[in-house]
Amino acid sequence: MNIQLFGNEKAPTLLLIPGLGVSYEIFFPLIRLLDNRFRILAVEVDGFTLGKYTRFTSVDDQAAQIIAYVRTHFDGHLDGAYGLSLGGKILSRMLERNELTINHAIMDAAPLLPLPKWSVDPLRYYQAVNVWTCYQWTGFWKRVFHSHYFDVLLDECKKVWPFGGKQAVLDGYKSVYTNRLEHIYGDDIHFWYGTKEAFVAKPQAKHLLSIYPNAHIQVFDGMNHGQLLVDHPEEVAKRMEDILKPDTKTVTPVCYIFDLDGTLLNTIDDLGYACNYALEQTGFPTHPIEAYPAMVGNGINNLIRRALPETDRSEETILRVRAHFVPYYDAHNCDYTRPYQGIPELLGKLKQRGCHLAVASNKYQAATEKIVEHFFPCVFDVVLGEREGIERKPNPQIVYDICSSLESACNMPASDLLHAIVYVGDSLVDRDTATNANVPFIACSWGFVPREKLVDAGIDRIVDSPAEIIG
Repeated sequence: MNIQLFGNEKAPTLLLIPGLGVSYEIFFPLIRLLDNRFRILAVEVDGFTLGKYTRFTSVDDQAAQIIAYVRTHFDGHLDGAYGLSLGGKILSRMLERNELTINHAIMDAAPLLPLPKWSVDPLRYYQAVNVWTCYQWTGFWKRVFHSHYFDVLLDECKKVWPFGGKQAVLDGYKSVYTNRLEHIYGDDIHFWYGTKEAFVAKPQAKHLLSIYPNAHIQVFDGMNHGQLLVDHPEEVAKRMEDILKPDTKTVTPVCYIFDLDGTLLNTIDDLGYACNYALEQTGFPTHPIEAYPAMVGNGINNLIRRALPETDRSEETILRVRAHFVPYYDAHNCDYTRPYQGIPELLGKLKQRGCHLAVASNKYQAATEKIVEHFFPCVFDVVLGEREGIERKPNPQIVYDICSSLESACNMPASDLLHAIVYVGDSLVDRDTATNANVPFIACSWGFVPREKLVDAGIDRIVDSPAEIIG
């Protein structure tokens, strides 16, 4: 067995286990949609590996190998796990063994019940012939079926057959068809299937409910076995994100991460005066200060880009204006800037509760540090702004870096700390940063983005005063 790793190593973990007769590469479209938000573990099941011959052993052995890997490399914890068909069967065995902490589990058309003994051998030999024909006659079947769904499955058979062959299919189906799920453990378990496979999948879902009444059953209209993953990976990605999304009402925060401009401090006057100064020095028209809230939020370069005439927004021009902006702003960034009413009191209460505090800003690092220290001396544990070589928000790297910095102070690994964080900000950039990092978000309405826009964006929790953040 091999386990391929994708995504940010500091992000929440997501395990993906493929079905019988396909490789882990069936997950590539899904991985491309999720690898900026999760640390993805894609399993190469024995018998269906790529590039080398392996022998399928049993569902229990495959589960045991994954459990051992997660224990060794991820402290026995997964934020989420998804198993397709055989992969769902393996995942069900992992949940039955109850040797890992898996926060959310999704079994997609997993065969949880055995078949009658007399039917096992005929069916597994039939399936072996079926996969063999897919391998030998790929082009023929593509012309017959002529659909993306079957094209992908045929290509997967073509890839894995040389390295496991008939024996992998025979052994895999024998283990699947002869094992019954007796018990299952977990906080959040989901079972998916399509209406075109309901005659097989519906009894599996019924059995799951009999041993785990709180299971979430989702039926997808018009879908066949694994078709939702193959034809609609964006739908699978969205559903996974929703399932794994933390709830601000259930999280017990160890750390609060605050945006700076528009959340902790009203910085708009100093930003506007600095930008107008730089525009004047380079011969461009200026703007009223009240126009600047709509321009901020993505770093100084983007502020300047938005302030410049549309015909003069080249990178060279932006850097020329920035050369005047930075020294002026460095000298005047605390002239008119002030904390929002209630912010100092909020921070004091959070410190009294033992919470760790951090700032995550798109303002360049030197200015971020200076302003935070001026208005909130010795309050924040970590202060991060825009840094060279690190993508700005909404990229979640700044959240992961804060977690890494707080590991020692919080006495927990960064991966665990992600489950004990609340992110507070005033903009959709902040919302997207929290979403990308998979941490709860609280939007504040007193900042640079009108409350109506926050509501229209569908944000779950919006507060109108700092005191509401801690209720």
